[in-house]
Amino acid sequence: MTPSFGIYVHIPFCIQRCTYCDFATYAKDQIAANDQYIETLCQEIEKRAPIFETKELHSLYFGGGTPSLLTPAQIDKIISTIQKLNLSWHPKIEVTMEVNPATLDKNKLLSFKASGINRMSIGCQTFDDQALKDCNREHDSKDTVKTIELVSDHLENFSLDLLFSLPKQRLKPLEKDVERILSFDPPHVSAYCLTVPDKHPMNQGRCSEEEQLQMFDLIHESFREKNLLSYEISNFAKPGFESVHNNLYWLDQNFWGVGLSAHSYKKDPDWGYRFWNPSSYKAYMSHVASLEISTDLESSFPSDQREKLSLHESITDYCHTHLRLTEGLPVASLRQKYGENLTALVIERAKGLESKGLLKLSENSAKLTRQGLFLSNQVFAELLFSRSDVDRI
Repeated sequence: MTPSFGIYVHIPFCIQRCTYCDFATYAKDQIAANDQYIETLCQEIEKRAPIFETKELHSLYFGGGTPSLLTPAQIDKIISTIQKLNLSWHPKIEVTMEVNPATLDKNKLLSFKASGINRMSIGCQTFDDQALKDCNREHDSKDTVKTIELVSDHLENFSLDLLFSLPKQRLKPLEKDVERILSFDPPHVSAYCLTVPDKHPMNQGRCSEEEQLQMFDLIHESFREKNLLSYEISNFAKPGFESVHNNLYWLDQNFWGVGLSAHSYKKDPDWGYRFWNPSSYKAYMSHVASLEISTDLESSFPSDQREKLSLHESITDYCHTHLRLTEGLPVASLRQKYGENLTALVIERAKGLESKGLLKLSENSAKLTRQGLFLSNQVFAELLFSRSDVDRI
């Protein structure tokens, strides 16, 4: 299935905030999960639905935060609101919920499943209990195992998150995490290298870049042996279990984000729009209350919550997102969208990256090499286009 439209629903509530987290979330002692937020979110869905003319929904994704903290009734209300919109659900729609360990029991899972949830993404991160404490995670490894076993007993499609290059973590502890992940035979795994600002306390005691590269290789090789194939920089799946929702982001497709701080993208008219909601709880609630039903994006989002993309911004985004995929940047699609001259500009830059061993070029595509995968930020920096770059064409 080639996805074309999806909805992301942001649930900002957590038991606690992880040390490395920079998402718009609130711990339970700040703002707990509540019906008022769910009601406001559903109002936003109803008021803004006319902005998108798409008639078929391929993906619905509950992210956060910890969506599994919601009650089945709250999830059902959100899904029911979306079902009332003027769009059809693709027969193989992917409906994902992010889950943190120890926030789910059998009855709750079965209720979520009855509402339409058919995929869960479990935030394991690591099975090292001390490392979990250092991350300020509420659960321990036993909670993680129980949650994975529960989900895998009732859902064929699920994903596990692995976080590596943690403080004090070296290759051997990561090997144990990888072995533990693979013991559950997951159809999908997301493996993220910890990324925090330079002066962040979690940067202390981390391994060298050379060892990070060894970790990267260990993950790729171990997963490949179990038929978990890399299809994106941080994502691995058995054939047929690639994330439909994330592919929307990487394949230049429309997506609509609802809820606190949620971002959206509409690829037309012109070079497209990006738009987003306020990132504070109070501002979001007030913003939705003031909305009126409208088909016009610009009147529905204030000027500081939307951006009309210019050509140079569009082609930069297109290159960056497609290069994240193992299939790489397709030359034919690039040419079709941006024309021969701009495609030549991209290829010229790509040749420079190929000479550094970071890209592999062919007649049909540009792909990250092994070194390019690890140093992808350098690649993206070289493929950052300015207005003057495209004006000269």
